[in-house]
Amino acid sequence: LKTNYVNMNLLSTVPNKTEAIYSLICDCKYQEVIEILSSELEGVHRQSRALLSLIAYCYYHLQDFEAAANHYEKLTKYYGYVEEYRVYYVQSLWK
Repeated sequence: LKTNYVNMNLLSTVPNKTEAIYSLICDCKYQEVIEILSSELEGVHRQSRALLSLIAYCYYHLQDFEAAANHYEKLTKYYGYVEEYRVYYVQSLWK
């Protein structure tokens, strides 16, 4: 699976993964970010706040509000003390 900026298989060779992901987000390449980060969610990173938050954000901007709500729901479950996630969850459900 190839992207315009990074290849998911090559992400491990990118010196600054965070910069690469945020560059894709700045370029509105939300689907590519979802594909890359979703593979990272498997296993030990299943509850990663950063991964879940970025994926939810990307789904929201793709107007896939059901998928965004699903990820924001997980964030409210794991990190309920972060009020913003509850707000984003409700916004996604409302849309």
